[in-house]
Amino acid sequence: MSSVLRDTNHLYYRIPKTLRQAPNEAAVTIEVFPKESIVKVGDTVTVMCRAGEKLQYCRVASPAGTFNLKPNIPVSNGYIYSGKGLESGECGFTIANVQEMNNGNHTCYLGFDNTGLESNTTMSVIVARPPTTSPELSVSLVGSRVSADFQEGQTIQAMCRVPDNRPPSNLTWFIGNEQVTDGLSPIRKEPENCGYADLCAVSQNLTHTLSWRDNGKELSCFVQHFAMDERANNQTKSQLNVLYKPRDVEISSEQFGFEIGKPGRISKQVQANPRPSFAWNVGGGEWIREGQVDSLTGRFRAGETINNGSGIWQASLEIDSVTAEDVERVYNLRASNIAGVTDYAVSISTMDAPQGIQLGAGEIVGICAAILALLLIIFLIIFARATGRWCFSAGGGVRGKASHSSSEAQIDPEPETKKTTAHIEVEVDGGMENPSANHTASNEYINGNQDVKKTDQNSDKDTPV
Repeated sequence: MSSVLRDTNHLYYRIPKTLRQAPNEAAVTIEVFPKESIVKVGDTVTVMCRAGEKLQYCRVASPAGTFNLKPNIPVSNGYIYSGKGLESGECGFTIANVQEMNNGNHTCYLGFDNTGLESNTTMSVIVARPPTTSPELSVSLVGSRVSADFQEGQTIQAMCRVPDNRPPSNLTWFIGNEQVTDGLSPIRKEPENCGYADLCAVSQNLTHTLSWRDNGKELSCFVQHFAMDERANNQTKSQLNVLYKPRDVEISSEQFGFEIGKPGRISKQVQANPRPSFAWNVGGGEWIREGQVDSLTGRFRAGETINNGSGIWQASLEIDSVTAEDVERVYNLRASNIAGVTDYAVSISTMDAPQGIQLGAGEIVGICAAILALLLIIFLIIFARATGRWCFSAGGGVRGKASHSSSEAQIDPEPETKKTTAHIEVEVDGGMENPSANHTASNEYINGNQDVKKTDQNSDKDTPV
């Protein structure tokens, strides 16, 4: 890949070193810089051909002639020697005032003093030639002839052509103020084998599907060229006339502010190209066209269409005196042109138009600050809980109480002797003691210890009378 060097007057391309071999001898390295130079008429260009050996002579073959170059000796057609001298192996030249005749390949022939042999290398001086006319622009439907009018959804093909330029120009497309980058073909050269240093024409095609938004915009082709004057006409434009059916430009279908007993006016804006015709229908009755009055009541009149610009048209229906029944009706509007038909339904109300909530700059700043503060608090709580900080630490708050209770629960109290209440049946005087009587015995008895001492029981004795 070549690299590019620039200065105020020249555009240079650097390429790898070129090897030239003298017949029957070892290869001799010859450097040439630049390998290609693009300049304008009147510029100065310097080319250096260099070898690592002492030279016997330096000869240059150019489109303007062949010259033997020596230091401090000018030659015809503006070529002069450039370099440190033949003994340094340098064979360079400078063209002080580039002209059209200098365009083309330049070959340096280097004769070596010690062998008497010659090697050569070639570079190109391209004298830029800008287009002399503005670009040629044609626009047509795909597969048909040139047409002035198009319809929404159709696909057009535009071609931009720039004749007689060197090197090839670059082309840029715009629709309105927006650059077009999709649907572009590669830039073609005419003839196809036209070289970079040849004078040729370039062209490019654009394929684009039209939208209603394209109507009235200019399709432009711009040409950029290295040598083009800033005052030159570098663009060609074609205005697009796109036909499309009526479109709604209003969000609400309800209109407010009508008063019972007073005249009212219903207005509706639509966007279309070309101008649409309008007709009103009141509650399913007859169609009332522009400038006409309904034949049934004579209370409704269709107003004249108003052009609001940018393809927006305003239709109106006048009511001589609004009644309560009028508020309940639906008013239908039909807009039509050669691209299509669109119907709209409008209702009216005696209420005032709803007002949206309007916030000043102070209120908006306050709301934003409150939201940020809330987010910060939530973040701090999550952070503290995850890291055990502040009220979520082990030594404070609820967690501390839980730890304290847990430590107290580890102290074992003195064991207590448990007593169990049991029901014991005792045979008394051949009968059974009341089984519901409760008798208390220690756990030892219940567990089978036979040495339990019996508790003295007091028996009831009869008292002598």
